[in-house]
Amino acid sequence: TSKRLPLVTYALWMARDGIVIASSFLLPDFASRSLEDVSGWDKKDTLWMSQLLCPVLTNVVAVPLQLLGLDYHNRPCVGSSDSGRRFVMKRFVF
Repeated sequence: TSKRLPLVTYALWMARDGIVIASSFLLPDFASRSLEDVSGWDKKDTLWMSQLLCPVLTNVVAVPLQLLGLDYHNRPCVGSSDSGRRFVMKRFVF
């Protein structure tokens, strides 16, 4: 039998997906403009660079959300005082 996913797992994964989608489609344009102003590079180069770097850098936030969601799914009875969850919440979740 399969276990039901806790709502907190769905919430964490939806937040992760929203962040990844935004970083792939919305953030590169903003980052490109800022990088163009700061560096003086042309628009084509800054857009190319931001389209590659934004999704990669977003994984600094997305991966801990994924792992925290999996933790809530695999260990539903463990409270938030557990050391593993405290570690993730303290260092990665804002």
